[in-house]
Amino acid sequence: MLHSDQSSYFPLYWRKITALSALCGMITGAITVMIRGNVASLTRTIYEIVPGFIICWIVTYFVSIATYRPNAEIEKEFGEALELLKKDS
Repeated sequence: MLHSDQSSYFPLYWRKITALSALCGMITGAITVMIRGNVASLTRTIYEIVPGFIICWIVTYFVSIATYRPNAEIEKEFGEALELLKKDS
């Protein structure tokens, strides 16, 4: 289980994230922040990083689902990394 301060890093703890999905999420989030930050009517509602972060998560999730391919070596390495994190907690 993730601690509350780690909840924003969910992709780091998810086995199915792909490099493409992380890149798409970052680009989409950055574009959202740039657009919201430069449109006067949108800047008065909510700090632009909040919707950028939410859209980044959504895009990362769906692109991961679409592009994930199982890889035994990566699964093994991911499992070992999680075990090390559990020992440190």
